Amino acid sequence: MDSEDTETVISKDDKISTAEEEIDKKFVSQAVAFVIGHTRNGFVALCASVATLLKEQAKLKLENESLKQQISVLQCKQSESYDFENKSDNSEREHLYSDKTYLDTSKLSRLKRKDFQQKGYRALKGCICNSCTNVTEITKILSAPLKKGDRVVISGEISGTVCYVGHVEALTFPDIFIGLYLDEPVGDTNGSIGKKRYFSVPQGYGLFAPLWNVCCIID
Repeated sequence: MDSEDTETVISKDDKISTAEEEIDKKFVSQAVAFVIGHTRNGFVALCASVATLLKEQAKLKLENESLKQQISVLQCKQSESYDFENKSDNSEREHLYSDKTYLDTSKLSRLKRKDFQQKGYRALKGCICNSCTNVTEITKILSAPLKKGDRVVISGEISGTVCYVGHVEALTFPDIFIGLYLDEPVGDTNGSIGKKRYFSVPQGYGLFAPLWNVCCIID
């Protein structure tokens, strides 16, 4: 810390100290005025005024405790409401997928492999991006952990059929994506991005998502 910084810190401390001193002086002067004013009426009157102040202080303390309890009750109710909503959402999802979903440990474990989670380009078998189609024989080529026709759920609630697994050149970063034909028209593409088509579906039924977004595989 140089001399200018030191002076700045000292200046701020001085301002804080000065402000606190002004507040102290204000309360001291008010206290003196209070005592002098009530002493004129006699010692008993002064004691009565002090008793009134103590009574008001106790009343404020009780009100403060009551407000704290009310806030605590409201927080508990909000927490219970949030837990109930979460349980409702989870039960709805379980109802939607319980009859047709299974955790394919072999495929899901492959999805979590370091090869597919790490950042950076990795040549992928079946990918139609320029880098993968021009890959040399000596380059290590990964096999896609999913194949066309697999049914998956992404982001916990969106389901669809895998139509493509690979890189998407127009997105300018090398993560592995899956192209989905969605069960409902909640997508944003027809299977093409930019000038390149990766698969063909009706507009709105297509979606590209990072591979790691897959939650489970539908039987």
